[in-house]
Amino acid sequence: SARSIEREDGPKIQRVEMWDPSQRELVLFQTYSPLHAMLWYIIQSNNWMIMCCIMAMTSFQLGIVVKSYSHLVKDRQIVDAEVLNEYQQRFVNPRLNVVKKDACVMTHEAEMIHYRDVR
Repeated sequence: SARSIEREDGPKIQRVEMWDPSQRELVLFQTYSPLHAMLWYIIQSNNWMIMCCIMAMTSFQLGIVVKSYSHLVKDRQIVDAEVLNEYQQRFVNPRLNVVKKDACVMTHEAEMIHYRDVR
Protein backbone atom coordinates (compact mmCIF):
# COMPACT_ATOMS: atom_id res chain seq x y z
CA SER A 1 0.00 0.00 0.00
CA ALA A 2 1.17 3.50 -0.74
CA ARG A 3 1.12 6.21 1.87
CA SER A 4 1.25 9.85 0.95
CA ILE A 5 2.90 12.35 3.22
CA GLU A 6 2.00 15.99 2.68
CA ARG A 7 4.44 18.62 3.78
CA GLU A 8 3.33 22.16 4.36
CA ASP A 9 6.13 23.76 2.41
CA GLY A 10 6.71 21.18 -0.31
CA PRO A 11 5.23 18.61 -2.63
CA LYS A 12 3.52 15.39 -1.71
CA ILE A 13 5.88 12.46 -1.05
CA GLN A 14 4.67 8.90 -1.61
CA ARG A 15 6.21 5.95 0.16
CA VAL A 16 5.54 2.33 -0.80
CA GLU A 17 5.52 -0.15 2.04
CA MET A 18 6.34 -3.77 1.28
CA TRP A 19 5.72 -6.77 3.44
CA ASP A 20 9.00 -8.43 4.28
CA PRO A 21 8.25 -11.52 6.37
CA SER A 22 10.83 -12.80 8.81
CA GLN A 23 12.01 -16.39 8.83
CA ARG A 24 9.87 -17.10 11.90
CA GLU A 25 6.71 -15.90 10.12
CA LEU A 26 7.49 -18.04 7.09
CA VAL A 27 7.97 -21.14 9.26
CA LEU A 28 4.70 -20.40 11.06
CA PHE A 29 2.90 -20.12 7.69
CA GLN A 30 4.51 -23.37 6.57
CA THR A 31 3.58 -25.21 9.78
CA TYR A 32 0.09 -23.86 10.35
CA SER A 33 -1.47 -22.38 7.24
CA PRO A 34 -5.18 -21.71 6.60
CA LEU A 35 -5.30 -25.08 4.84
CA HIS A 36 -4.10 -26.74 8.05
CA ALA A 37 -6.89 -25.01 9.97
CA MET A 38 -9.43 -26.36 7.51
CA LEU A 39 -7.97 -29.86 7.80
CA TRP A 40 -8.13 -29.68 11.62
CA TYR A 41 -11.78 -28.69 11.30
CA ILE A 42 -12.70 -31.75 9.23
CA ILE A 43 -10.65 -34.27 11.24
CA GLN A 44 -12.62 -37.06 12.90
CA SER A 45 -11.79 -40.08 15.00
CA ASN A 46 -11.73 -42.45 12.03
CA ASN A 47 -9.60 -40.33 9.64
CA TRP A 48 -7.04 -38.69 11.94
CA MET A 49 -4.13 -40.77 10.59
CA ILE A 50 -4.85 -39.82 6.97
CA MET A 51 -5.33 -36.15 7.93
CA CYS A 52 -2.01 -36.07 9.77
CA CYS A 53 -0.27 -37.46 6.67
CA ILE A 54 -2.05 -34.88 4.48
CA MET A 55 -0.99 -32.11 6.88
CA ALA A 56 2.65 -33.29 6.77
CA MET A 57 2.58 -33.34 2.96
CA THR A 58 0.99 -29.89 2.92
CA SER A 59 3.71 -28.55 5.22
CA PHE A 60 6.39 -30.06 2.97
CA GLN A 61 4.84 -28.52 -0.16
CA LEU A 62 4.45 -25.13 1.49
CA GLY A 63 8.10 -25.33 2.55
CA ILE A 64 9.11 -25.78 -1.08
CA VAL A 65 6.89 -22.85 -2.14
CA VAL A 66 8.30 -20.58 0.60
CA LYS A 67 11.88 -21.49 -0.30
CA SER A 68 11.25 -20.89 -4.02
CA TYR A 69 9.59 -17.55 -3.29
CA SER A 70 12.49 -16.46 -1.08
CA HIS A 71 14.95 -17.30 -3.86
CA LEU A 72 12.81 -15.39 -6.37
CA VAL A 73 12.76 -12.28 -4.18
CA LYS A 74 16.54 -12.41 -3.65
CA ASP A 75 17.15 -12.88 -7.38
CA ARG A 76 14.89 -9.93 -8.21
CA GLN A 77 16.77 -7.74 -5.73
CA ILE A 78 20.08 -8.69 -7.35
CA VAL A 79 18.77 -7.97 -10.87
CA ASP A 80 17.24 -4.65 -9.79
CA ALA A 81 20.49 -3.59 -8.13
CA GLU A 82 22.47 -4.45 -11.27
CA VAL A 83 20.05 -2.56 -13.52
CA LEU A 84 20.24 0.49 -11.28
CA ASN A 85 24.04 0.26 -11.17
CA GLU A 86 24.24 0.02 -14.96
CA TYR A 87 21.90 3.00 -15.34
CA GLN A 88 24.05 4.95 -12.89
CA GLN A 89 27.26 4.15 -14.76
CA ARG A 90 25.98 4.66 -18.30
CA PHE A 91 23.60 7.60 -17.98
CA VAL A 92 23.94 9.47 -14.71
CA ASN A 93 27.70 9.57 -14.13
CA PRO A 94 28.65 10.70 -17.69
CA ARG A 95 26.22 13.61 -17.45
CA LEU A 96 27.36 14.65 -13.98
CA ASN A 97 31.10 14.39 -14.56
CA VAL A 98 31.43 16.02 -17.96
CA VAL A 99 35.03 16.78 -18.88
CA LYS A 100 35.31 20.44 -19.82
CA LYS A 101 38.18 22.53 -21.10
CA ASP A 102 39.72 24.89 -18.59
CA ALA A 103 40.02 28.16 -20.51
CA CYS A 104 41.23 30.54 -17.82
CA VAL A 105 43.19 33.69 -18.63
CA MET A 106 45.87 34.62 -16.19
CA THR A 107 46.24 38.27 -15.17
CA HIS A 108 48.82 40.13 -13.18
CA GLU A 109 48.05 41.54 -9.74
CA ALA A 110 48.76 45.06 -10.95
CA GLU A 111 45.84 44.84 -13.38
CA MET A 112 43.34 43.98 -10.62
CA ILE A 113 41.16 46.73 -9.19
CA HIS A 114 40.52 46.48 -5.47
CA TYR A 115 37.07 47.37 -4.16
CA ARG A 116 38.57 50.06 -1.89
CA ASP A 117 40.04 51.87 -4.90
CA VAL A 118 36.65 52.19 -6.62
CA ARG A 119 35.25 54.81 -4.18
